[in-house]
Amino acid sequence: MTKRDRTLLNSNDVIPAAEAQRRVTRFVLLEVGDHLSGGDPEEVHDQEGRTYWSVPVMLVIPHEPRRKVGEVLVDAVTGWLQITDTALAEITAEAERLAGDCVTA
Repeated sequence: MTKRDRTLLNSNDVIPAAEAQRRVTRFVLLEVGDHLSGGDPEEVHDQEGRTYWSVPVMLVIPHEPRRKVGEVLVDAVTGWLQITDTALAEITAEAERLAGDCVTA
């Protein structure tokens, strides 16, 4: 981690991991459906040195283990979600597939 990154993560300008997780949860609930939530964020950096939170998207079904169906990057400074239509379609398809597996099991 560079000095710039440490300074950035210690700054008040960076959104906390919990806020990134909430934003992803809200997004997937609205765009995909219930039984999805944001998992535990992990700090990542791109090639230009920008900092993001990588938030796994988890399928949550009662009496079943939580399963990862995708991930969303959240810009640690702006809070904007970095997700394409293709990635959203893949998350939706994986959630539907795994939910179907739980119903038929």
